[in-house]
Amino acid sequence: GLGSPRAPMDFHLQHLRTGDTIALDPRRTLIGSAAHAAVRTADDSPYLAAAVVRYPDGWAVHGLCDDPAVTFDRRPLKAAEQVAPGKGSLLVVGADRFAFVSPRAAPPAPADPPPACAAYIRNPDGMEEYRAVDHDLLFGRLPYCHVQLGDTRLSRLAALLAAHAGAWYVHTLS
Repeated sequence: GLGSPRAPMDFHLQHLRTGDTIALDPRRTLIGSAAHAAVRTADDSPYLAAAVVRYPDGWAVHGLCDDPAVTFDRRPLKAAEQVAPGKGSLLVVGADRFAFVSPRAAPPAPADPPPACAAYIRNPDGMEEYRAVDHDLLFGRLPYCHVQLGDTRLSRLAALLAAHAGAWYVHTLS
């Protein structure tokens, strides 16, 4: 028979200083100093540094800030950048260092390009904007967000529009 496609490997984060292993929620795991982050980092680290998500074909780490103290495998992880973790990948958020660990290994799936996408945005002042989207977008009040929303009732980081394996996903961050 044809068989079923191989499931993506399971991942956990291991804090390298304490040795604690943290199970990742496959729907979305937020990492940062925010009270609602599932993986809490030092109080002086970024509010939200990264989001880890399991898509149908594998895991992705999404950068959520522009702080140079947030790195993935020794390279800065920029806002809205998406990287694929592997067993042993290193995520650093300020003084906190995490390694991706897995109980079993599977080969990474090839990445498909995202389908065409467009964002229609209506600003509070009534101005409307329509733009083609060819990369992940951060929505929020922070200056490095691609779509800045000035309403103080909204979160500093409100949402992430992310392409992965030929599909688009919306992740709430607040």
